[in-house]
Amino acid sequence: MNSPGIGTTDVIAAILVMGGVTYLTRVGGLWLVAILPPTQRFERFLHHLSGSVLSALAVTMACSGDAARATGVAGGAVVMLITRNAFAALLAGTILTGLVRAGGV
Repeated sequence: MNSPGIGTTDVIAAILVMGGVTYLTRVGGLWLVAILPPTQRFERFLHHLSGSVLSALAVTMACSGDAARATGVAGGAVVMLITRNAFAALLAGTILTGLVRAGGV
């Protein structure tokens, strides 16, 4: 007996709906920023938001990943503490993860 399952049309519809919601979220965020008065508190929030998102991603990767990911996150954290440069920390963490994986870990 065949079960109906999910068809190609359902998958395409789901992708289009998710894309539309993502687009509306971005546009809505830009619209809110345009109409809200630029207070000092709001500017501080926007300034620190990217760092908190990167931190959340790094912690998630370190906790749920393998040894190579954890080593890369730790190395990136050390570089960030030394240089205070997020790009250098991301680059160092990525390179370190690649080197550890190339070493067979």
